[in-house]
Amino acid sequence: MKLCHIFTSSQSAYCFMDGQFQYMVSQGIVITVLIPDDGFYNQLVSKYPMVKFIRSPIVRNISFFNDFKALLFFTFFLLKFRFDIIHLHTPKAGLLGGLAARITFCSNIVFQLHGLVSVKGGVVKKNITYFMEKLSLKLAHKVLAVSPSLMEFCIDNKLCTNKKIVVLNNGTVNGIDIHKKFNSTLVKPRAAELKCKLNLQEKFVLGFLGRINIDKGIIDIIACFKEVNKRHENAYLLLVGNNEIGQNLFNLLLDLPQDTYKIIPHVDDPAPYLSMFDIQLCPSYREGFGLVFAEASALGTPSVAYDVFGVSDSIINSETGTLVNFGDIEALQFSVLNYIDNPSLLSLHSAAGISYVADKFQQQPLLDEQLQFYKALFHG
Repeated sequence: MKLCHIFTSSQSAYCFMDGQFQYMVSQGIVITVLIPDDGFYNQLVSKYPMVKFIRSPIVRNISFFNDFKALLFFTFFLLKFRFDIIHLHTPKAGLLGGLAARITFCSNIVFQLHGLVSVKGGVVKKNITYFMEKLSLKLAHKVLAVSPSLMEFCIDNKLCTNKKIVVLNNGTVNGIDIHKKFNSTLVKPRAAELKCKLNLQEKFVLGFLGRINIDKGIIDIIACFKEVNKRHENAYLLLVGNNEIGQNLFNLLLDLPQDTYKIIPHVDDPAPYLSMFDIQLCPSYREGFGLVFAEASALGTPSVAYDVFGVSDSIINSETGTLVNFGDIEALQFSVLNYIDNPSLLSLHSAAGISYVADKFQQQPLLDEQLQFYKALFHG
């Protein structure tokens, strides 16, 4: 079986496919991956020698010239190297790769729906991104949603039919490696060392890990923390990730004393940071699944977040973390303070989170179901 993945970003392939590439190749699948050379290409080639990587001219931003160039590239590539299955990721690759696959009469086009960019707080915004996403869904023969709530949202809003869309196992793109990468017992010593290195032993750390931008709720995080810090001077805000809003981030932090927060750029190994957080504060406006919440839970760190689709699959409200109504910053503050004031509640949710992820989101069951999905398409 010949399988071709197409990604808009090399970082997506680097972050999402660890373990899956190796497993599928071990099961006799020949994998080719089309990705742009935008930062992670060489790391991928080095990390996955069993996979063939091809540079593609796709770019994330909308550009008629570059998009047409990418469409031609995909069309001629798929025409020359016939694949049994085309697996597309993210809206731009879903649109251009889907068009190229249809033009070349590919019989098995799969679109991996990681989330909906056109949705904020559960509300659809019918802009150009919305129509791109809708067309990407239309072009695919099968859609893999990364969470049950995302699938239900698509069906309810007539973005996709229930015959076309499916969730593998209980959701996620690649499952969670709870035996090595996100094993609480193994990671805790490294987290303790990290906390000492950052001189945060006496602090209650509210952590955020991800891309620092508006959609991830950075404005809400800082507004919440300002009030929390007034009540608890030992509260500390740690932001881990690439700053995508530039100087605006520092403007938002102006009113805070400099010894109450720290910004750390992108890290290759997120596990010690997630484990080091006392709670994760991430009121994201949209998620497909909310992988970082499940990863944090696997390491015993509860999260406080908005109750939007995707996140509601990765957090059980009042059991493994706390969900509040979208946009309710006062509720975020109350939830954070509730954890600080009630260490027993924090411990309870920590233990429940570890069990929940182990029960629902282990990697191998998802990979097994992914393999059966491919086989059914190939033989169907």
